[in-house]
Amino acid sequence: MHALAPVDGALADSLVVAVSVREDLALAEPLAMVHRQLLALGAAALLAVALAWLLGRRLVEQPIASAWPRCSACRSRARSTG
Repeated sequence: MHALAPVDGALADSLVVAVSVREDLALAEPLAMVHRQLLALGAAALLAVALAWLLGRRLVEQPIASAWPRCSACRSRARSTG
């Protein structure tokens, strides 16, 4: 990566500063930050999926499973009387 900047002062028309930095050194810290953020996002997504699965079992599947035998008994009684 290269950058050029004019120098202010009396000889401003003829002086320019040139800076060169290796790209891997310049981008190392931002890339590390992106990797940490992606890791945190992945962990949060995994936690959200696990919580949705556990709460779905507890709040949806278990009540339906416990009510199912009672519903079956009601249907069999209705068939026998009707």
